[in-house]
Amino acid sequence: MRRVRLWHILVYVAGMIVVVLLPVGDPNSPPTWLDYIGADKMFHAFLFFWLMLLLLRYERIGGRWWLAALLAATLGGTTEALQLLSWHHTASFWDWLADLSGICAAMWANARLLPRLLPALQDSPQDASLPAPATHPSQHQEKQNQ
Repeated sequence: MRRVRLWHILVYVAGMIVVVLLPVGDPNSPPTWLDYIGADKMFHAFLFFWLMLLLLRYERIGGRWWLAALLAATLGGTTEALQLLSWHHTASFWDWLADLSGICAAMWANARLLPRLLPALQDSPQDASLPAPATHPSQHQEKQNQ
């Protein structure tokens, strides 16, 4: 299994922050149909679902799911605080709750759904993912003769 590296997470988080702070419409404009179906909240949950999956697969976090959840929730709160500085967006407690729902959904998917769908993603020692080196039968006999 290919492990998640720190740079994968940093690129994703940088992209998230750029997307969150992009000027999208005017907050004082009348609501559109996307506002009525909660597209903004679904977008928040989607972003944090994938961030949490990346954090859970990050090798330095390992099995400490609580650390991954704390990091993701802190990032969610930070992005909402950054939106206070932007005139294009408004900070919202409900957006942060949508972030938390994405985090919880990722924890459930990582624990229950992914092991059933993709058994190769189950945690195993890093060396177990590498094939054993092939040896020639003559090398095996030489070792026995020594």
